Amino acid sequence: MNGSPCSIRRRPPPRNKPSNNELDIKTFSFTPVDEAICQLNSHRYGLTAEVSASRLVEYGENILSTKKPPTRLMIAVRSFCAWFNILLLIVAIMSAISQPPDWSSFTIVMITIVLASCIQFFQDCAGTAAAIKLQAAILTTVCVRRFESAESHNNVMIDQKHLVPGDILCVDPGDTIPADCIVIEADDLSISQSSLTGESEPQRKTSSYQMGEYGTEALELENVLYMGTNVISGHGVALVVKTGDDTYIARIMKQLNQRQLLTVFQRGIRLVTWMMLGFMVIMVLVVIPIKGLSTGKWLVSLMFASSIAAGLVPEMLPVIVNANQARGAYALFKRGAIVQRPDSVQSLGALSILCSDKTGTLTNDEVTLSHCIDPLGNDSSSVLLLAQTNAMSQSGKKNAIDAATLTHAAETEKMEGLGTKIAEIPFTFEARKASCVTRTNSGRMILTCKGAFEEVLSVCSSIRIAGDVLQINEKRLDLVRRVRRFNADGYRVILVATRDISKCYRDDGAFNFQGLDTDLTVEGLLTFLDPLKDDAKSSVARLQELGVDTRILTGDNLGVALKICRDLNLVQQTDEVSEAITGAELAKLEDTDDFHKTIKHCKVFAKLTPIQKGQVIDSLKLQGEVVGMLGDGINDAIALRKADAGISVHTATNVAEDSADILLMDKNLSIIIYCVVIGRTTQGNTIKYLKMALASSFGNTVSILASTAWLPFSAMSATQLLVQNLLFDTSLSTLPWDTVDEEYLAVPQPWRIWDILRYEDHGINTIDFATFFLNWFYYGLRSGTDIGAIKAFQSNWFLQGILSQTLMVHILRTGKLPFVRSHSARSVYISTFLVSAVGILIVYIPPIANTLQMVGPKGMFDLILLGLLVSFSVILELCKMLYIELFKRWL
Repeated sequence: MNGSPCSIRRRPPPRNKPSNNELDIKTFSFTPVDEAICQLNSHRYGLTAEVSASRLVEYGENILSTKKPPTRLMIAVRSFCAWFNILLLIVAIMSAISQPPDWSSFTIVMITIVLASCIQFFQDCAGTAAAIKLQAAILTTVCVRRFESAESHNNVMIDQKHLVPGDILCVDPGDTIPADCIVIEADDLSISQSSLTGESEPQRKTSSYQMGEYGTEALELENVLYMGTNVISGHGVALVVKTGDDTYIARIMKQLNQRQLLTVFQRGIRLVTWMMLGFMVIMVLVVIPIKGLSTGKWLVSLMFASSIAAGLVPEMLPVIVNANQARGAYALFKRGAIVQRPDSVQSLGALSILCSDKTGTLTNDEVTLSHCIDPLGNDSSSVLLLAQTNAMSQSGKKNAIDAATLTHAAETEKMEGLGTKIAEIPFTFEARKASCVTRTNSGRMILTCKGAFEEVLSVCSSIRIAGDVLQINEKRLDLVRRVRRFNADGYRVILVATRDISKCYRDDGAFNFQGLDTDLTVEGLLTFLDPLKDDAKSSVARLQELGVDTRILTGDNLGVALKICRDLNLVQQTDEVSEAITGAELAKLEDTDDFHKTIKHCKVFAKLTPIQKGQVIDSLKLQGEVVGMLGDGINDAIALRKADAGISVHTATNVAEDSADILLMDKNLSIIIYCVVIGRTTQGNTIKYLKMALASSFGNTVSILASTAWLPFSAMSATQLLVQNLLFDTSLSTLPWDTVDEEYLAVPQPWRIWDILRYEDHGINTIDFATFFLNWFYYGLRSGTDIGAIKAFQSNWFLQGILSQTLMVHILRTGKLPFVRSHSARSVYISTFLVSAVGILIVYIPPIANTLQMVGPKGMFDLILLGLLVSFSVILELCKMLYIELFKRWL
């Protein structure tokens, strides 16, 4: 091939092949590699820069529509179609179809929906702008081949948005596949397709084109890489076939979005919404017979019952929740944490367990090679040479161990490699070892294996001692004891082993090296040290003080993990055996109960596979824990996706960054503490509003039901009730900026939906009934035909209601004695004072009072109301104390 389209004899199309002109990814999978390259007018060494630029104009940027910044119209529609907005819309419709139509209620509810949608709209716009800014600061690049001539070609890094069909892409462990591709070269390439299939087991990929039926499922094609999947291990070269909205994932994005699990907060809001709908139905069923039997007008009773049910709904809920989340996200942003999913701020408040990877999160991720020794413990340059050769032979990005090995070799011996690389067997998380085959200057074929001590030792049959090769059995115990001493001191130990495969190697170009990394000879050990971060110990201690239990989930060996945990005071010397487990031991637990009990009890999980990390998260969640995951590696991605709050850093691998809910701009563990505190503050203020609003609505509903059965007139008109509710919700609008008691911040606060059900404010009903009795017996406001008496009755209850409700805000917002042991934020004081003042002005200023069919109170009502409010405060405080005594909690 010379870079221009080539003419290759095509093989017959596969059976059952569709007869369409447009070639899809499945068609390419049934096409030989060279033919597929020709069909895209490409070359094995890639496109020229000029052709790439012209195709970018033709095909557009490689961005999914769902990943592109949404338009303002899309954000507006999404903001309007929230769960609670839909409930409010039902309330508005009920007001409009009542007889006569209550247009005042309809207008106010619609204004509330618009206000809530606007807050959500501006919050999403701000989040989108922050995401765009973050993407601009963190350029996602991919490696492609660039062809200039038959003699000149090289690999270059480009922005993945500039990928076009025909590009030749190089993929390495940790990469997220940026487009739909056909594999043209594969070296032990393993891909996780869990983002598409939900299956955690990685799939092996090869460069062999499909030979079976065309009806094979798309996701089972072994030579196809799909956009959004992740490279788990191995290396490969692929031909880009589809980009952007032409990719497979673009066609099923709706289904993918539906598969995303609800967060703790989302489940809570959904339950509240259904609870409100249930209450509305119950209110209608209760009010209709009461009103119908007393008046005989059943249709009017139905309309009245509907308005009463609608009055139970806290109209400002979406406004308060959205404002609360916006404040929490902004507070985290100022401290260097980007919130990718706003609901995760609420999940942080309920966090009870934080699972963390070790490397790079608790440690500095600055691995250095400390010892390079032979089996007897002597320094060995030959072992370093073997390790250097193995590290140099690994294709793609160098991991921390390889980088530290090469750095140490360059700074010390200045050694050249052992010989010429022939092949490699890449690292996988299951095997935990990597091998290479080298042809030495003398012509020998040496396989050099380097990896985790236990895994490499398990495939060794001999050991080299002072130049002699001996059976490993007699030296195995000495070697294991030496390694355990290193592990106890916090060192990570890598075993180096070799095998001479000269006799079995055939130079026929198709020799399979898989399976040759067995029957090895131990050559020596490498030890590496990755010290704890300066703030790790204090941060973990502070999290424990906040009631967040820390668990370590690592792929490293148990000894190193235990040393880290002892340094962090997560385990004690006497308890470490019972509080730690390895992935191999975990896999042996067949009984489900034993499996869950072990995970609940253990603090240290060592040598876990990526799948097992996800299983630990799932088990903890099933046992009622709210789980966070802190990690930045490929093997953390599954756990990050499954956690209630996934936390990563902006320098993490692509797959980890995509899976996280929150991205830290700095690897500073103290930010996690701040995230938890802000999460609890956000959640606490949300819970405050929910309980206050629902208690007030429930109290008003009970009072109206009682007045309906007792009075010959309405104790308050629908318009008056709606104005009162709107004023009360306005007084609550500053709750997102309220302070939260230290006792609430001290422990995790899970969502308890049943707390809301039993959180009924009987104090409000008491003062309501007192006002009814005052109006009926003292003022004699009993006539159902005296318009003046009705206005006076309604005005007295309206004024009492708005003042008692604003006073209630300060009493119910804390479990302590208000105004003495706990103070509201200044904004809450101001809002409640202004709302109280507006409520008084509405009643006392004749033009406004006349509009709402009210009159100013007469006689000694002001002084009597003051006494009622004092009594109300005492009764409500006593109810609060009784509630705390019974349920051992307040908010």
